[in-house]
Amino acid sequence: MKRVIALVVGFIGALIANAASAPDGPFLCLVDRATGFAFDKQSKSWKQANFEAGEKYVLKRVKKSSLSETEQKTAGRPDPAWGVWEFGFPYGEAWCSQDVDEYGALWCKGEIELFNVNLRSHRFVRAYTGLYAQDPSQFPDEHADAPVVEIGKCTEL
Repeated sequence: MKRVIALVVGFIGALIANAASAPDGPFLCLVDRATGFAFDKQSKSWKQANFEAGEKYVLKRVKKSSLSETEQKTAGRPDPAWGVWEFGFPYGEAWCSQDVDEYGALWCKGEIELFNVNLRSHRFVRAYTGLYAQDPSQFPDEHADAPVVEIGKCTEL
């Protein structure tokens, strides 16, 4: 009888451990809604704006050795566990230095953006700060790049 109980407990433990493990991905993440700020040339001020949804991102596990030299510089330290690429672009734009946590969450950071996703709910939020908080004298048109917050869902491929 003790063997049966031990087997059942072991089997349940294995199921729980397997269910809690992070999926391998990759994931395709689609933007459902996008909002932010755009510069109004007429009033010469930033105004709240809605942007077209539909952007796509690829979220996948990475090994730093497989990244391009440019990506290795932007990924920084520690070595990233996951990366985010805008669909169709060759370079990653956000890096997740930690693996998926016990709640299914990944926290990823780029030079001018944050990308947070929960692989249990499949929901994500991306905040792109753009050039808004940068030194305007460094750019020919400081108003060309709009800060945006996007939300959407990710699907495992």
